[in-house]
Amino acid sequence: MKSKKGALVHWIVLGLLAAIGLFAWLTFETELGVQIKGEWQLDYLRNFYVEGQEELVQRDQEALFAGKEIALLLANNGGFAESSPCGVIDEVYYWNKVGSFCFLEVDAEVDKAFNVFFQKKYGKDQKYTVSHQGKELVGKSEEAIILAGPKAKHTIFPHFRVNLGYSFDDYFQLQNEAKSIVDLCKWKPDLRLCLEDTKLPHWKFTNCDTDSYTEENRRVVFCSESPGKYTILRLDGSTVPVRYRFGLDFTTS
Repeated sequence: MKSKKGALVHWIVLGLLAAIGLFAWLTFETELGVQIKGEWQLDYLRNFYVEGQEELVQRDQEALFAGKEIALLLANNGGFAESSPCGVIDEVYYWNKVGSFCFLEVDAEVDKAFNVFFQKKYGKDQKYTVSHQGKELVGKSEEAIILAGPKAKHTIFPHFRVNLGYSFDDYFQLQNEAKSIVDLCKWKPDLRLCLEDTKLPHWKFTNCDTDSYTEENRRVVFCSESPGKYTILRLDGSTVPVRYRFGLDFTTS
């Protein structure tokens, strides 16, 4: 899937070529002496501007792929890029522990996961500051890319804004739901009965496909379908539902 920026780049360049060509026709004196009208401007566009725009389009495509992949990766890890402050047991990331709830810093986790995935996948050195705005993933880098030639150079700062068709805001709803469930059920002797009566339809036990209840020391693993009913469209054309896996601890002391 090509970004809108990619579709517009060549039209923008053609317009700039026409404008600079007209300007060059009217002004050709430079401090280096008389040159062919528009020679420097056209050389700059051919060797630097177009290449720079193509580089940014490429980053958009890479960021779009990376953003979709980390959305699925984070969902499987309860939203955490590395580890949960509330603990990881049997590869399940917990959202709470006795006396506290580990609310996600969503953009911080997205930023961390994106940079690890992006650098590993594409071998790019730039570190991006990444956040989400609705369904868009936005990133920018302070590390410049310099395109150098024999007579000039062009500096660009990589950035992107891509539409994932998915919003990380799902986490805010899910964690609020999780806190309500913990508050309602942590004192109940029959934990399973309370959870079955309390959990919402998009919540399942253990696995979204089997919905099988298991409990160990009042710790329960959940899988939730996306409250926003989001799916991820991958590059191979397959559509993957977003499902969140996490654990909750219902012990009181």
